[in-house]
Amino acid sequence: MLKLIVVPLDGSQFGEHAIPTALSLAGRDRAELELVHVFEALEPFRMVQGAPVFDSDLDRDLMNDRLAYLESVAVSLGPETSAKVIPTVLVGQAKEVLAEHVERRRPDLVAMTTHGRGGLSRLWLGSVTLHLVRHVTRPVLAIRPEKEGARRPEPARFQRVLIPLDTSSEAERAIDIAVEVAGERGVEYVLVHVLVPLVWVGPEPVPPVVPNEAELLATAEGYLNEVAGRLRARGLKVQTRVLWDPHPAHAILETADEIRADLVSLETSGKRGLEKVLLGSVADKVLRGAPSPVLVQRRTA
Repeated sequence: MLKLIVVPLDGSQFGEHAIPTALSLAGRDRAELELVHVFEALEPFRMVQGAPVFDSDLDRDLMNDRLAYLESVAVSLGPETSAKVIPTVLVGQAKEVLAEHVERRRPDLVAMTTHGRGGLSRLWLGSVTLHLVRHVTRPVLAIRPEKEGARRPEPARFQRVLIPLDTSSEAERAIDIAVEVAGERGVEYVLVHVLVPLVWVGPEPVPPVVPNEAELLATAEGYLNEVAGRLRARGLKVQTRVLWDPHPAHAILETADEIRADLVSLETSGKRGLEKVLLGSVADKVLRGAPSPVLVQRRTA
């Protein structure tokens, strides 16, 4: 159950497109919702008749403006939810300060859009999203904002969730995190494992220590079936797929599109072996390419 959800905002309408989904999750689990904006202080000067004049109040006024923005958003959400909404303004470099805040607050989820457009400050959401995915140990739900339409789109509904696995027990944390966010009822979970085709470049014949594709396929299918069995015992609806592709990110994105996944959940690092499913390098590509929300958890050492 989610208890605290942090939503970073940059002041843009596009940045606010993560709010409906975060609000829906907060209402479902009676979680607190913290709206966070990072104010990057300016040099304390304002232009007077074309010349810079020192003004010690400028940064303070701008920061108050940011706080007023967050408070107005929080007030606007009041009629829509019974969840407690907390506006928080931080000061400093956005990436570092927000990452420190997330690690200190230890939210159950960070929900944010993959980029902003316009707004009160520099457009930092895109780079900040990637920074958090790579550096914080809390789950990050990255939502691609709608190009057109309402200021506040409908909340995402997670009915089909794609979860890439690399046969390591650590990667299976993506399952528990996905279930915590998407829920158990009315959700279909699709577990996939990507096998990279092996090419033997040495002299003939191929050494017997190199597994053939049939062996790899049987091992991958056995692994997915074992995981699926455990999840079905919990009452979850589960499918499994083994994919062959030299580019795991391509296989994941193609499958997400094929099954019309509402959510992709994965770890940001993975087992390095013959399969070469390097989820650490794949995560960025999936995050950039998936039209659906992507739920990412960085694996700790």
